Amino acid sequence: MLIVDGKGSQVLELNRLALAKLRCTKCLIVAPGVTHLFEEPGAPERIVHLARD
Repeated sequence: MLIVDGKGSQVLELNRLALAKLRCTKCLIVAPGVTHLFEEPGAPERIVHLARD
């Protein structure tokens, strides 16, 4: 499971490339409204919920 920010950053593109190379069950989750370090207030909790769901 790859979780990336929703800001349209280069990190998202790099994760898409990595996802294409994985040979296992995989998914890419884009977390809207957070930056790539998930430093915003409440961001860690939102990421936990995305991963759980």
